[in-house]
Amino acid sequence: MDTVSPEKEIRLDGAKLFRGHEDDYEERESILEYLSSHGENIVLSPGSYTDHTGKSVNVRKYVKADGFFSWNGLLQHYVEKYNTRLPKEVEDHILDQLKTS
Repeated sequence: MDTVSPEKEIRLDGAKLFRGHEDDYEERESILEYLSSHGENIVLSPGSYTDHTGKSVNVRKYVKADGFFSWNGLLQHYVEKYNTRLPKEVEDHILDQLKTS
């Protein structure tokens, strides 16, 4: 498994997870809103994660899914703190879902 880092393209077992980061991007707030308030909780437990800096990040431990993809609390942290970009097809899905809700 690759180390998660907002400074580079992220790959896990050869699959591209993130597109890197940008200083800011127009869709960021909408994507954060979706990650925090959409999807169904699959797993929810107290605790924290360790991010790419090795520091403990105090975010809720959860896994959510919306039928298209699943994500955990650390993903929201990376989008919020480091402006990490998701794969284009995931961002497009999120923005389409927000238009219809």
